[in-house]
Amino acid sequence: MLYYKISLPALMYTEDDRQELIQLFKGRGRQGHGQMINLDDFDSNYFRKLQNNFPVSNIAVLHYTTPNAIVNDKMYKMIHRDPRPVALNIPIQNCGIGADTIFYTVDSVVERLESIGNGQYKATSYSEQPTGAVELDRFCLTMDSAMLLRTDHPHAKVQTTDAHRMFLSVTPIIGFEDFIQLLDPH
Repeated sequence: MLYYKISLPALMYTEDDRQELIQLFKGRGRQGHGQMINLDDFDSNYFRKLQNNFPVSNIAVLHYTTPNAIVNDKMYKMIHRDPRPVALNIPIQNCGIGADTIFYTVDSVVERLESIGNGQYKATSYSEQPTGAVELDRFCLTMDSAMLLRTDHPHAKVQTTDAHRMFLSVTPIIGFEDFIQLLDPH
């Protein structure tokens, strides 16, 4: 399993919390990029609630995504593997149809020598094999649920919608299965 859908009430995330995050991050995100943030740097009721009730790091990535570029009649995909093994993606604005996270088979991509990101957060980037990257699985982050995903597997965002989507990617400090067990102990 590469991802797991989580209800927003299970994360104590309400519409008021979402509106708080919209106001908090309005105009702060760089379009098309993930920006590393420290949750402790923000006066947020939801961040306090999240950190007090779940085993998550204070380091997160704010994503403000735009449509993928078309290069030589082919959609450009930033296939990568995060430096953290697991992420919890929480929707803030315009998440839904037209923006998927796609996982690729390891043997259909080739690790590049250079990494992407800055010194604090460096992801390993991949190129497609000449025959193309083979899709293993995909999901769409929607406004009605969060997603826990394995970010240590090659994946990319593919966005065709023009809506600028914003979501917060929090870093759990326990493993993928352990986080699922915490939310659903049965």
